[in-house]
Amino acid sequence: MAKELNIEQLYIIPTTYIIYYDMQRNEGSLFIPLLVLALFVLLLLPIVAPETETFMNFLAYIAMVLPFLRALAGSKYQFLSLIIVSTVIHMVGDACNELDRCVAAYDDARWADIDDYFTNYAMTHLLFVVAFNTAAVEIAVPILVFISLLSVNLGFQSLFLILIGLICLVRGILRISEYYLADLIGFVVMFLTASVIFFMDYEKRFFIFFYALSFAFATTVKRNTNHFLAFLMPSDPKYKPVEGMREDL
Repeated sequence: MAKELNIEQLYIIPTTYIIYYDMQRNEGSLFIPLLVLALFVLLLLPIVAPETETFMNFLAYIAMVLPFLRALAGSKYQFLSLIIVSTVIHMVGDACNELDRCVAAYDDARWADIDDYFTNYAMTHLLFVVAFNTAAVEIAVPILVFISLLSVNLGFQSLFLILIGLICLVRGILRISEYYLADLIGFVVMFLTASVIFFMDYEKRFFIFFYALSFAFATTVKRNTNHFLAFLMPSDPKYKPVEGMREDL
């Protein structure tokens, strides 16, 4: 007897296919921005219907599909690993807190601390990916891991993130010509929003939403990659770039 698909599978499978198809064509369409907007509106639903909060907390993870497929399309496998592990860690924590379905030895493993460690590391890693080249990021990984552990244990995660953020901001300003400015602004807005929500310990579903968009922007913010905002905006076939123009025009 054929296995039946539940409603979440019926929604996620075709959605994932359409997003990936658009990425492979490297064209913009209204489907993805409308999907992102629709997801954000749905995440507001628990404000007026509290009984939907648990479901919406898990629905928020659909946002992680976008950076996952962006990294897959760009062959950024290090980012894929980071996105997958980060998503799993957050989902395990939410399953225990929201559904009382905990992994074995959840408390003994201090999973809440693991969540903080990895989130702190992932956010600083994002900043370094945007501000520095690949070689510098690889060199910085063990240092970021060590400082992330230290900052969580000492309770100054926010200060640590601010200091790293300022360093990366100076680096970014010095190399501003290497970025798509609109994408860079988008990354900063999404990252700051996610950081404020995380450290204020506000509704986690909103953190996951902006966290996912931060990942999506970080993969394409530099000019040697595909333009993320251009990918989101619908393209007009009537207008084509002009090649071979004279430099004095």
